Amino acid sequence: MIDPTYLSFLRGTIRAEMLLTMVQLEQRCPGGWPSQADLAEDLGLCRDTLTRNIYRLMRKGLVGASTNVNAQGAWVYWVKRSADDRLDPNLAPAYVLRDRSRRLLERLPLDQCKDWARRHRIPWRTMLSFLGGHQKVLRRRWEVASGPHTQHLEGGDSDPP
Repeated sequence: MIDPTYLSFLRGTIRAEMLLTMVQLEQRCPGGWPSQADLAEDLGLCRDTLTRNIYRLMRKGLVGASTNVNAQGAWVYWVKRSADDRLDPNLAPAYVLRDRSRRLLERLPLDQCKDWARRHRIPWRTMLSFLGGHQKVLRRRWEVASGPHTQHLEGGDSDPP
């Protein structure tokens, strides 16, 4: 629950529409939805309003979310509940990849998948196919040990595509 004193402070600093979105997200956090449209429907907002509010809240450091990143659905994993609350980057939904050649696990947050594929010179469509489960091993080296869809989430569907 958002601290009432902090909520009062926020009422004077951000638009009421954004504050209401933040409160609604906090009630469903953490959560995953198949798409941003599904999240918007769940909150009773039009998709454009939700998109605008989430991005503004993210820029202000009030919400941690991954929305429609890499066609992996919409995830809300953190909402700032007090003035001293800080985002833990480890809360972000991620894949855990097993590197068979080095026997290591690597955490790959959703919003870094494209950069990871680029660094390893993997075509984006191939990467999406791999993350989507259409191939079990990528380049005879990496396997998906777990994904954001396997995390237990309390809000939303907890199993976006």
